[in-house]
Amino acid sequence: MSPPGLLGRSILASVLVAAVASVATALLTTQAARLSAEREQVRVAHVDREIVQRLEAYGRGSAGWSHAGGLLTELAASAERRIVITDVDRTPLARSGSGSDEGTTAGAVDPGEPTAVLDPMAAILAEAVAQPPTAYDDLALPPSLLAARPDGAGLRAAVRRDHQAVGVCSGRSAAGAGTRALPSTPVVLVDCADRSLPRAATGTGPVGDIARLQNAVALDEYRCLRRRDVPVDVLRLYGPPDLVTIQLPDLTAAQRRGWEDCATSALTRHLRPLVAPSAVLYVTETRAVQRGLISRIGGGRIVVALVVILAAAVVASLLASRRVLRPVRRLTAATQEMAAGELATRVPVTGHDEVARLGRSFNEMAAALTVSDEQRRRMVSDVAHELRTPLSNLRGYLEAGRDGVLERDDAWNESLLEEAVLLQHVVDDLAVLAQADAGRLEVRRLPGDVVGTVEAALAAMRGQAEARGIVLERTGAASASAPHDPLRMRQVLANLLSNAVRHSPDGAVVSVAVRTTGGAGDGAARVLIEVADRGEGIAEEHLPRVFERFFRADPSRARETGGSGLGLAIVERLVAAHEGAVAAARRPGGGTVFTVSLPAGPQS
Repeated sequence: MSPPGLLGRSILASVLVAAVASVATALLTTQAARLSAEREQVRVAHVDREIVQRLEAYGRGSAGWSHAGGLLTELAASAERRIVITDVDRTPLARSGSGSDEGTTAGAVDPGEPTAVLDPMAAILAEAVAQPPTAYDDLALPPSLLAARPDGAGLRAAVRRDHQAVGVCSGRSAAGAGTRALPSTPVVLVDCADRSLPRAATGTGPVGDIARLQNAVALDEYRCLRRRDVPVDVLRLYGPPDLVTIQLPDLTAAQRRGWEDCATSALTRHLRPLVAPSAVLYVTETRAVQRGLISRIGGGRIVVALVVILAAAVVASLLASRRVLRPVRRLTAATQEMAAGELATRVPVTGHDEVARLGRSFNEMAAALTVSDEQRRRMVSDVAHELRTPLSNLRGYLEAGRDGVLERDDAWNESLLEEAVLLQHVVDDLAVLAQADAGRLEVRRLPGDVVGTVEAALAAMRGQAEARGIVLERTGAASASAPHDPLRMRQVLANLLSNAVRHSPDGAVVSVAVRTTGGAGDGAARVLIEVADRGEGIAEEHLPRVFERFFRADPSRARETGGSGLGLAIVERLVAAHEGAVAAARRPGGGTVFTVSLPAGPQS
C-alpha cells in the first residue's frame, strides 16, 4: 500500500488539527462551565441556608406561617428565588409575592423537590437540653427562643443583673443546698412547700409575658424532676421581675436522661401554641442556574457540532490543497519534461506567494540550464573545430609522408611538431578551465612585488614582439605589492600580451602600466595592471563577450588572428582566483586596453 500523497497528508493534518482544537476547546469550555456551576451551587446552598435560618427564627417567634408572606417576599427578592411554605400535604401556608396579611391559595401545589423541613420546635428543644442548668440565672427558655420573642432581650437583661435576694428551695440538706453559682446578694432558704412559688409564675414588671412563660416552664420541669427523683433546686429571684429558675447538680447518665425528658415535655406543652408548626420549604430558581456545557447543550448537539467542524476543516483543506497542488503538479510535469530533454519547458506563474516564487525559480533555473546547454553545445562544437584542424594537418602530413608526396625531412618533422604543440596548447587550456569550473584551480598567493612579475612576462614576450618590430614598454609605479601567484599571474600577462602583439600592426607599441588606487579613506587599496595596444580594437557589442570560451571577434576563426578562443576565458578565471577582476575597453584613438585589478598588499 503506497503512502498517502501530499493532498491526503494535508487533509489528514487539517482534520487532526481541527479535531484536537475542537476537543480541547470543548474540554476547556466544559471545565470552565463546571467550575462556574460548582461556584453557583455553593452560592445557592449558602443562600438557601440563610433563608432556612431566617424562616426558623421567624417560626420561633410566631404561632404559625400564615403571616410570613412579607418575609418570604423580602427573601425571594434578595436571593432571586421563589419561596413557598407548605404543610406535609403540600398545601400552601405562605409564599413569596403575597402580603403579610394575605391568605394563600387553597389546594395542593407541586413546586418541585423540597429544599428543607422547617421545624422551629425541634431547634428549640435541641438547644434547651444541650446543657442542664447549673447556675441560678440559667433560664428554662433557650437563647434562640428569647431572641425571637418580644421582650426576650429585656428578660435576658433583667436576669444578668444581681437580684435583691435569691430564695432557694431544696430537698437536699440545708448545708449543701443552693450554694453553687449564686450571686453576691443574700440567699434565703425557702420551704419547698411555700405557696409563693406557684404564685411566682404570674410574673411582674414590663416583661411579664415572657417572665410568666419562663416561670411556668421552670416549675413544670421542677415538678417533673421531683417525680423522677432527680435532685433539683428551685430558685426564686426577687425582682422585678420575680423569676423562678431551677438548678441541677452533677447528674448521672440516668438522671441526665430524666432531665432531658422533663425539659422536652415542659417546653413542648407550653410552647406548642406559641411556636410555628413543622412545615416544608420549597425554594426554586427564578433564573437559569448555570449547568455543565454538555448538560445545557446536549451531548448529541456537541457531537454534531464537532462533525460539522471536521467537515468544514476537510473542505477548507481540500480547497487550499488543490490551490497549492495545482501549480506543484505543473512543476512536476515540467520537471519530467526537462528530464526528457525539453529544456525550453516553462511553467505559468501567477501571484506572489511561496508557490509563485518556486515557479519563478524553476523558470530561472530552466533558463540557466538552457544557456548552459547552449554553451556546452557551442563549446563541444568549438573544441571539435579547434582539434579538427591540427588533427587534419597531422593526418595530411602523415599520409603525404607515407605516400612519398613529402620527404620525411626536418621540415616535415617541424610541421608535425608544430601541430602537436598546438593540440597540446588547446588541451592544456581546456584543463585549466575545467579545474577552474570545478573549484580545483591551484593558486598560491604570496606577498610580492607585482612589477617584478610584469617585468618577467615582458621579457618572455619580447622576442616574439621584436620579430615584428613591436616595442614592449612598462610605465607607472616602480613597485606595487599585492598577494599573487607569480606563475599564474605570468600566465595571465602572457595571454594578454600575446593578444596585444597579435592584434597590433608591425612597429607599434604595446604598453603595460602598473599603478595603485584607493586606500587612506578612499576604500580598499588596489593594484591595477593595464595592457594596451594600438590595434584595430574590439567592437562595443563584442566587449561583454570577450571572456567567453571560444569567442572570437573575427568570425573567420583564423588561428593567426583569433587564437584558440580560450585565452581570455583563462585570464578571467585566474584573476578571479586572486580575488581580483579583469575588464576590457576600447582605447581612445584605437586599440584595446585590458585592466587587471588585484587587492593590494602592505607596501614595503
